[in-house]
Amino acid sequence: TWGSHRVMVKSVVLETPPDSPIEPHKLSTEDIFAQYETSNQGLSLEQVKARQHIHGLNQLTPPRDWPAAVKFIFQLFSGFGPLLWIAAIIIFIAWRPLGGDTYNLALSLVLVGVIVTQACFSFYQEFQASRVLRSFRKMLPAKTLATRAGTKCELRASELTVGDIVILTSGGKVPADLRIISATNLKLDNSMLTGESVPVTSTSQVSDLPLLESRNMAFMGTGVTEGTGIGVVVNVGNNCEMGQIMKESSKSSETTTLGLEIRRFVIIIAIMALTTGSALFFGYLFWLKKDHPHYMTEPVALT
Repeated sequence: TWGSHRVMVKSVVLETPPDSPIEPHKLSTEDIFAQYETSNQGLSLEQVKARQHIHGLNQLTPPRDWPAAVKFIFQLFSGFGPLLWIAAIIIFIAWRPLGGDTYNLALSLVLVGVIVTQACFSFYQEFQASRVLRSFRKMLPAKTLATRAGTKCELRASELTVGDIVILTSGGKVPADLRIISATNLKLDNSMLTGESVPVTSTSQVSDLPLLESRNMAFMGTGVTEGTGIGVVVNVGNNCEMGQIMKESSKSSETTTLGLEIRRFVIIIAIMALTTGSALFFGYLFWLKKDHPHYMTEPVALT
């Protein structure tokens, strides 16, 4: 019977280690129903409430965004900014009050100009990236068709939860990450995730390909270009592939591997520059100036 078969399938699925991530594209339709404790009739209202309490609403949480002024100030002191600021201040001091040539003033202003220009360029890039992240939320549908307690109904996409049965139709958007269990000439536009320019023909068959390449998966925000299909919600909100992309994209460059390596490089260069400059300046003060007092002036030595 279906009941005994369901218990048997569930026991097989639960044999996987608890720490192993679920790979829905590698599970059959029966295994999917058992793993997510759902069926073709959809979830009951009690199940929906319980799962929404656990998984939350099907919404993408926007990353924390600092005010534009704070972002710009941060860019003024990022990368080689601190080192250039120190150089500009030292060269300005060499002009006043040490009474150096106006060349020092000009060089100091050039360095400040370089800092501001670099900050403006980096700020613009970050602003454009923030706009792209905000646009992700506009790609999600407001409403979707689903089956709950055996009844086909229209729901707000934010109300979906894990285990819901979603109905996909041509021209619509995928409201969450789905495992396709039925497809009729279903084609999806995955270009926003995979870069594929040609719509992908979907299927309900088990796949051993990587998750994003599996044709039995439909991902939040992708478009249905043709056909119809039915899918089981396997991830909602920030746990969807779209949410993971937003999370990774919103990370500060300081926390990425490349950002950490650049920061380490900047620190090494700054230490070398300060050490070398300090050694030469104090060498002038305590040795060269005594033996050769007219060789150079303090402003020249400082710059």
